[in-house]
Amino acid sequence: MGIGNWWRRRQIRRIAAAHRERRVAYATGYLVRQTDPRLAGVAGHAARLREPMIATVSYLDDAIDTLGTTLELDAAGWQDEPRLRALFATPADVGDFLQASSDVQRWRGDPVHAGASDAWGVLGCAIVEKTVFGSELRGEVVVHDVAQTTVSFPDKRLRILSATPDGLRVEIIRRVFDVVAALALQKMTGREESRKELEQEQALLKARLLIDRRKAAALTGSGEGPDIAGLEAELAENERRLDAVRPGPQILEQGLAGLADLLARPAELIRIERTSLTLDRTNTKRAPGTGGAASFDVAQITTPEGERRALVLVHFALAGLAAGPDIAARAAKLI
Repeated sequence: MGIGNWWRRRQIRRIAAAHRERRVAYATGYLVRQTDPRLAGVAGHAARLREPMIATVSYLDDAIDTLGTTLELDAAGWQDEPRLRALFATPADVGDFLQASSDVQRWRGDPVHAGASDAWGVLGCAIVEKTVFGSELRGEVVVHDVAQTTVSFPDKRLRILSATPDGLRVEIIRRVFDVVAALALQKMTGREESRKELEQEQALLKARLLIDRRKAAALTGSGEGPDIAGLEAELAENERRLDAVRPGPQILEQGLAGLADLLARPAELIRIERTSLTLDRTNTKRAPGTGGAASFDVAQITTPEGERRALVLVHFALAGLAAGPDIAARAAKLI
């Protein structure tokens, strides 16, 4: 019995390790293609990215788990689901949002998803807190003009969608890698721009040196001539800087190193935190345990611009959602 359990645990570990290696290999290949396919030609590129990639994939798995349980976007559950009531003012708003969503219509329009009957996604929306003055029951006394905080969730988006829960996890990670690739490519593009600026500066320095040499050769008086030595030193320094950014193997090496550096710091790419909210049916903040109010956790991310956005894993059925003509009419109802 003991040997059997040991063998099963060993097999499970082997399967898990093999699965992890497949995920890392797929993620590495995708990231390299998105950044610059030439990076695949750098010797040992996969091995050099392996450890930082493992760290990033593990971090993203934990970050996705932080999003919490999946919320059913179904008007029938609005009455009993506090998260649904907080996000949508009425049950009808749930269906209207899905029907008017250009993200959903665009996703459904892709032939790849033609046979899908359900969709899983990440609902993102802004978190807006506003101070208002209202009434509050304290003991048996109603107190007026009490400062209260209301919470709203505007600017709803369903940018990440999939036909399966596992597919959604893959899609979330892929989107993060798109950001990594864009940042790495930006660094590489920055080097290319620096190279062009240095080449222009080099051409000007060479022209100045040629002119000054001719001036020096033409001088017959005792006046001070051009600073040829200083100009030649400046030209040599510029040439050295230009060598460092010229196209060649070293540029790809630098690009690969930059990619590894980004992967080694996943918390700087995306940081998801969970916070607890207690809201009444008017989306006014209340103390936990307040009668008529419900407490729930919400995952939130802070954008580089400082905006707080809530992230919610959602599921909804596609049946009953019109594809096309009704979109404009339903969208008009939301305006």
